[in-house]
Amino acid sequence: MSYIEDNPDVHFEILDELEYLGLTQYEAELFLTLSRGGMTAKELSQTTEIPYTKVYAVLEKLIQLNLVQKVSSNPSMFLIPEPEIVISILCEEGRSRIDEIEDHLTNYLSVVRRNEHRSRDLKVSWSIVGSSKVQYYLQTMVKKARHSIYVMDPGIRTLDGKLQENIKTKTGVQLKMIFSSSEAKEIPDDLIPFSRIYDRLNSRYYVFDNETSFMISMEKDHEIYGIVEPCSNCVLQSREHFEMMWDRSRPACSKE
Repeated sequence: MSYIEDNPDVHFEILDELEYLGLTQYEAELFLTLSRGGMTAKELSQTTEIPYTKVYAVLEKLIQLNLVQKVSSNPSMFLIPEPEIVISILCEEGRSRIDEIEDHLTNYLSVVRRNEHRSRDLKVSWSIVGSSKVQYYLQTMVKKARHSIYVMDPGIRTLDGKLQENIKTKTGVQLKMIFSSSEAKEIPDDLIPFSRIYDRLNSRYYVFDNETSFMISMEKDHEIYGIVEPCSNCVLQSREHFEMMWDRSRPACSKE
């Protein structure tokens, strides 16, 4: 028996994941069945119990999606050509759809908020809990920043590798970063020109485009959470404190 036949729960889990990526139930069934090897339409119908009259239409859709290939005729044989590449294509299309949905929803909400003109619509602080969510928020804000990014962080390890790469690729944005002197050796060489060192650094926060301040803290059990402060007074205070610390700090030096 195959791995999936031995693990029926895995079978249904994979089907759910394929449908999450945009396939219909029938498309997911045929795709998963073909992952075992090439089959004819008749064999696929018998294996999946999908009506034979529907199998060809579903296969044509999978071929259009570049997920399945027809390799012979009389009888027609179908298979998944390069499973790893095919799955990458499917996942990339799923990411593209999610990006399109995100842009559509963001634009819609922006238009709605501009058109409402609610005097009672206040900018309030809100919390983000969990390391992965905090990192995702930071990555999103770094990508959105158009004018300036200010970082004050006792430990550069808060900036994971992906976030550091995002920061490095920003062009036309004023970048200033202050780190604790104990972390000086951890600063990547290409971030040193934008970095300064301060001996006693306790605060951990970011300021984006003078519009949003993001304070990061750690609760008991080492749970990381961040507080988003979009109010103008909060941002102004964070910016002023950052500038004061920047003036008191010293330039980071190359590790050579």
